[in-house]
Amino acid sequence: MKHSFKKLTATVAVAGLTLLGVNAISPASAVTLPYQGAHITLVTPWLTDANTSEAAKNQAMADTWVTKGWFGDGLKYQRTFVPVGSVINLTYHVTQSDGVTPLVGETVALRMNKQYSDSRAQVSVDGTRAKAATSAADGAKVFHTTDQYGNVTFTVLDLDTDGETQPDSFTGAPIISPDGLDDTHAQFLPSIGGEIPDHSVITEFHYYNPTVAPDAAPVTHPTIRMVSPALTDTNSIHRTDLETMFSVDNPWYHTGIGVRQVYAKIGTTSPIVYHVTDDNGNPAANTQVKLHMGKAYSGSNAHLTDATTGTANTATNTSAANDADQALWTATTDGFGNVLFTLKNNDTVGEPIPATLTTATPVDKAHGAVFSQIWPDIAGAANDTADMVEFHYVNLPVVAPSVKSAATVSGTAKVGKSLTANKGTFNGSTPTFAYKWYRCGSAVAAGKAAPAAGAKCVAIAKATAASYKLVAADKGKFVTAQVTARNSAGSAISLAKSTAKVG
Repeated sequence: MKHSFKKLTATVAVAGLTLLGVNAISPASAVTLPYQGAHITLVTPWLTDANTSEAAKNQAMADTWVTKGWFGDGLKYQRTFVPVGSVINLTYHVTQSDGVTPLVGETVALRMNKQYSDSRAQVSVDGTRAKAATSAADGAKVFHTTDQYGNVTFTVLDLDTDGETQPDSFTGAPIISPDGLDDTHAQFLPSIGGEIPDHSVITEFHYYNPTVAPDAAPVTHPTIRMVSPALTDTNSIHRTDLETMFSVDNPWYHTGIGVRQVYAKIGTTSPIVYHVTDDNGNPAANTQVKLHMGKAYSGSNAHLTDATTGTANTATNTSAANDADQALWTATTDGFGNVLFTLKNNDTVGEPIPATLTTATPVDKAHGAVFSQIWPDIAGAANDTADMVEFHYVNLPVVAPSVKSAATVSGTAKVGKSLTANKGTFNGSTPTFAYKWYRCGSAVAAGKAAPAAGAKCVAIAKATAASYKLVAADKGKFVTAQVTARNSAGSAISLAKSTAKVG
């Protein structure tokens, strides 16, 4: 299954990176939750008519489902094959309804063994195991949040030990016995607002028994390209000068190395996905990839970690006396030649926010740079054609608070009892919170402003803590709490629904 990622890059690169305060991109805090009308695109594995089963027939079926009003416009339905027991990294790119602006900080539910799909493969996603699909429910759901690029990745593991007959071609129909007992497939659908509001993609994997053990893929000269996030001249800085220095003027890296610098926000976590091909240009499945973090000689100083190992930032990595990377992470490619690494930044202070995504980065630590240079390899610098990326971490702009979920009041509405204000949740940069309690003549609904005059509410003197003990004056009244979130950019009010009449 030979893939081309040229079309993929062109599709998602324009929206590959969003920074608050850069290019006037709206932050996630301006978006209603759950978002309605999101566009969800499959990034990995990259599936086309050339490597999917009965592409025209299946897409025609999906178009019919849209016509019937079951799904949103643009639904893709793709079916493909992978050996039984495979791992698959499912990466999705999520945008707002314009199809361009990345949807950041949005919860995506991956529906496993989708309802009505007759999925019976035994699969797990990030440790959650799915049941077989039924007409009443999906096999399971797993939830992840989109990162600063609008991307989210789920790792699927097939637990079957036996599967279908290997297909004659990857564009034909699955080969399943008449009784259907060997049907081993799993269907996945990412969802945010629901089947009708979303513009999404259904992917169906058929797990087969390889009839002949595949030849060991030659990996003496592999190619390793970053596919998520997709970096282009519109959202990153292409360092052709460094490419020339590294592989033309000096024999430090194999010809074809790509070098880019990109901005990211401090404190963020992002899945990074590479696509690996062997010497013949075919996906290199089940191949170990090493990721050099804080590359030797780079002077990297950002603090990064994955699930287990952080960067050793005591290393300067600037001279031959310290010819070592700050960390070396390893992972194995999936059944489609994709490999996932997770980068979590732990810095609290970063570079100043750049004017644009292509503004030149600070030169080094002495000039305020907070960065990490990363590079993947399999066979070594002289043999791998790979992408080197330097992530520059910038300060978070202060975003005014806005209400995400309303404040509530808990406790017993009876004189002598205490009530507690639960502040709810707010979008925006970290705020401070203030509490104010009201005694009202009538019931008050939750809102985003102080109580209306018609409710005949009076602020209770000195009641400014998160808890309040009801007194005799409250009897026969309705009590509520107002939570105000503030930071340097502004404030927002969340008024809780009042209690029942105090007894």
